[in-house]
Amino acid sequence: MVERKKKTIAAKVFTILVSSLFLVTLVACGIIFYLEKSRLVAQLKQDAKQIADRTANSLVGPAWYLIEEDIRKVIDLEVVNDNILAIVFTSKDKVYARAKDQKWQVVSYLPSAEIPISTIRHYSFHTEHRKILYTTLSGKKQHLGDLHIYFSEYFMKKQLKSLILKIIVQYSSLGVIILCILFYSLRRWIISPIILLDRVVKQFSEVDFSVKAVIRRDDELGRLAQAFNDMADQLQNSFQRIEAQNKEIKGYSEQLQDMVAERTSELNRAIRELADTFQEVNELKIRQDGDYFLTSQIVNPLMSNTCESEFLKVSFYISQHKKFSFQDWNSELGGDICIAHSIFLYPGGKKYKYTVFVNADAMGKSIQGAGGALVLGVMFNTFVSRVKASPLEQHTTAEDWLLKCYEELQTVFVSFQGSMYISALLGIVEDASGTMHFLNCEHPRIVLYRDGKAVFVEDEVLIHKIGTKAPQSQDIQLQSLVLQDQDAIFIGSDGKDDIVLFAKEGEMDEVPNSEEDLFLTLVEQAGGDLPVIIEKIGTTGQITDDISLIKIAYNVSKNESIL
Repeated sequence: MVERKKKTIAAKVFTILVSSLFLVTLVACGIIFYLEKSRLVAQLKQDAKQIADRTANSLVGPAWYLIEEDIRKVIDLEVVNDNILAIVFTSKDKVYARAKDQKWQVVSYLPSAEIPISTIRHYSFHTEHRKILYTTLSGKKQHLGDLHIYFSEYFMKKQLKSLILKIIVQYSSLGVIILCILFYSLRRWIISPIILLDRVVKQFSEVDFSVKAVIRRDDELGRLAQAFNDMADQLQNSFQRIEAQNKEIKGYSEQLQDMVAERTSELNRAIRELADTFQEVNELKIRQDGDYFLTSQIVNPLMSNTCESEFLKVSFYISQHKKFSFQDWNSELGGDICIAHSIFLYPGGKKYKYTVFVNADAMGKSIQGAGGALVLGVMFNTFVSRVKASPLEQHTTAEDWLLKCYEELQTVFVSFQGSMYISALLGIVEDASGTMHFLNCEHPRIVLYRDGKAVFVEDEVLIHKIGTKAPQSQDIQLQSLVLQDQDAIFIGSDGKDDIVLFAKEGEMDEVPNSEEDLFLTLVEQAGGDLPVIIEKIGTTGQITDDISLIKIAYNVSKNESIL
């Protein structure tokens, strides 16, 4: 690509001056042309009135006595005027007309039928009309005819063309003279000093401070040049000091090189040790994620929902707070667990179908909580499998079955000697009647949703967490609830309440939830729909713990969508 040649400041100033003067000249010529044209048009109209009045007065006598030769003489005398295009006099059905052709020559007399009045009017610039009136001795005025004189702007335009050419020549000459004077003045007093300063700056950029800007003037450019000269002196002194300091620094740098080499060696050694430590930490992290992944693969199959009932609909929601990645898998791990199965019992020898469930939250973070959930899941599923496989186990009441399940879980968890506790809610529901028995082991209370209202089922929780050493087997009392049509109960871990509320309008900070009834409000707003409840929890605040929910709906429409 060809590099464009940069314009100098002189060329730019000259271009600006030429453009400005051209515009000024153009405007001045336009104004003068407009004023002169207005003057000529006014003069033409004034002359037209005088000619029309003179001609009309001259035609009164000949028209009264009907002397055609005199009429023609009057018309011939006036039509030779340069500004007249045609004269037409009409008197008693006779027409006297003289006009000019395209060469502006007066044509012969025209018969009345051949007078091109429309054409004359088209090319005329101004028309004067006079009525020829004769005043009799009695004072009456008698109409003798009509006079029409058509004027053209042909010669006025010729005058204007000559005038505009004259104006252009005069003002152009004046503009060139002014341009030369202005350019010479600007070049001498402004452009030349600026060019000199530009050369000085270029030499400054090449670290040549010996050059000086010689501009002996007491104005802005003179002071600017003096400032450049002072700056050059200061820079020259500064560079001399810097060169002296550089010599001193060079001596110090030679001593510092050995020190830097020694420190660099120590730093590299520390970096290698840090890299080794990071590698070890990374390997430990990978092994930990592997442990998490294997544990999740063991715990997740235990969270099963195998309920098959025409009266009950059971749905789960589980989200562990600990999320992790291992190789190409993304998973989660925590202490929450949900399980639900259908079983048959024969109390009194009669067959009944039941739905058994547990929602639990093992104490501890991540792997510790997952260990508690794993133990409970294995124990509960084993207990359910045993009752399904053993007819002897099936001949019992729902209350006894639930108590026995709790006792076995308590026995196992107590054996961990306080290293593993778990809050849980165990329950059993008779499918047909909706009669539910349950045990709340220091777990959040059950929520009953009935007729658009959500309430807590229990007044208080009396049983400690599973794994707590206490002689509870003698004092354990089941709680009961009879479900009605369209009822829904929600059993959930404390993660549904452990949220940090988003800041409201006018508030600065987010605050932890302290309202026990917040979950009731969300259930009512969601109409008891589990997915909507989870969505509303997420829009209300940030979930900070594992969260799990079981919804059991009794005698609901089969078309209801469940998660």
